[in-house]
Amino acid sequence: MFILEFDRTHNVLLTRFSGMLLPDDIRRLEEAAHLFLRDHGPVRRLLDFSDVSTVAIPESFLRSPSALTQISFGQAGVFVVSQEELLELVRRYARQQREYGNPEPAIVRTIAEAYAVLNIDTPHFAPVPRFGGG
Repeated sequence: MFILEFDRTHNVLLTRFSGMLLPDDIRRLEEAAHLFLRDHGPVRRLLDFSDVSTVAIPESFLRSPSALTQISFGQAGVFVVSQEELLELVRRYARQQREYGNPEPAIVRTIAEAYAVLNIDTPHFAPVPRFGGG
């Protein structure tokens, strides 16, 4: 499950995942993000996996050419990952993005570190209910 929030001041789309992380969550996020970008244009991405309890993403999912595509081309991306199991999956995704010629997202352990990478001193995130994936 995930929710989307947007900080217009810093032009950052935040995705907060929680519970069990499934391939369908990633697919629904991509659909929602594409719709959001259609209406708002390019944004920087922040994906927060801090509240993920279980990872149920098979290895084969990452090998799919369409899996975890670069949604906002040329924009900075930051992933917040505290679980070791998910950390390796996100590192593989980051390498895949680099190999496809896309910017490699930063991977940090806390939301505070993500804010620092994105140069956000005071976040102003507001829910984007129309695009939620819960």
